[in-house]
Amino acid sequence: MPETFIGAPNAQSIQDVLSRYVVIGIAEGRAGPGAPMSFSQIQDLKISDSSARQLSPLAANATPAEVAQTITTLQGLARQNLGPIGQGMRWFVYDGSTIHSCQPGKLSVPYGGETYTFDTPIPGCAKP
Repeated sequence: MPETFIGAPNAQSIQDVLSRYVVIGIAEGRAGPGAPMSFSQIQDLKISDSSARQLSPLAANATPAEVAQTITTLQGLARQNLGPIGQGMRWFVYDGSTIHSCQPGKLSVPYGGETYTFDTPIPGCAKP
């Protein structure tokens, strides 16, 4: 949600990116006794909006510089706040033209035999 980053370093750049793209970080890890966490390789993630339209992923070789910078910032925040889980996250970026965090809608993320849904507007969202 772009509004989350008000007051953060590079806040305007992050907000601009998150208002145009959907960015999802996902990790699937296992901890063994006395061993560091191991993470599954997540190759693909298909998500859809409230109309069941699949969002288009950005190709890694076509990622704009400001998106790459935002992912780097989010990776740093995830590592700092989630430790090993944050370090094991894989990031996906999609065209966000059919969904916005402050407008009515839904995001569906099928993964691991489950479908995770996120309704918008997100509580606490500032209306655009």
